[in-house]
Amino acid sequence: MCIVVSCLVCIVVSCLVCIVVSCLVCIVVSCFVCIVVICLVRIVVSCLVCIVVICLVRIVVSCLVCIVVSCLVCIVVSCLVCIVVSSLVCIVVSCLVCIVVICLVCIVVSCLVCIVVICLVCIVVICLVRIVVSCLVCIVVSCLVCIVVRCLVCIVVSSLVCIVVSCLVCIVVSCLACIVVSCLAILLLVVLCVLLLVVFRVLLLVVLCVLSSYVYLLFYVCIAVFTLDAGLLARSQYSEGPATGHLDTGLSWFPCA
Repeated sequence: MCIVVSCLVCIVVSCLVCIVVSCLVCIVVSCFVCIVVICLVRIVVSCLVCIVVICLVRIVVSCLVCIVVSCLVCIVVSCLVCIVVSSLVCIVVSCLVCIVVICLVCIVVSCLVCIVVICLVCIVVICLVRIVVSCLVCIVVSCLVCIVVRCLVCIVVSSLVCIVVSCLVCIVVSCLACIVVSCLAILLLVVLCVLLLVVFRVLLLVVLCVLSSYVYLLFYVCIAVFTLDAGLLARSQYSEGPATGHLDTGLSWFPCA
């Protein structure tokens, strides 16, 4: 009964351990799937943000290039127009040379101012673009580091869970093996004890039978020896033959009843 109860308890405990381990494995797998989905969503969102930012930067750069080209074209056209006008004025009106020179100086100064302003704008835009790009790079690198750290944490946690589960399985298997071996050893000891008792009883019976046979044989031998001694003694006393009142038996002389 104790063996049956212990076996039932072991079976129930093993079933509970299997259920708990399966639940833990399902929870760990679901958490890992959720983390992987979150990481994939974040990667996709970061990629989309990067693509959008690159497209916006390209649009801004193209717009700036168009503005610069248009300004340069306007400047060139204005310069050409001014030169043509000045040449025509010089040819037509030689008196207005000073005015034309002043106009040309003003135009040159305005052009230089425009060029300087355009250069400053370009420098500012380039600096802003570099700052934005560095910020985006820092954000992307931080996101990648976070993703890598989370993935490493997930891998470490999953490996620890696998190690714990394998250790628990080994402990349960070793306990079951010890229980089975102990039960088998107890059964073998019981069987050996029963066999030894049976063999001892059989040997005791055989020895008792042999001893009783030897006792009976010794008893009969003693009776025969005593009978022979009595006959020899009677013959030695009555060596001349039987007398009246005695019976000859061939071994001894017995009185007649």
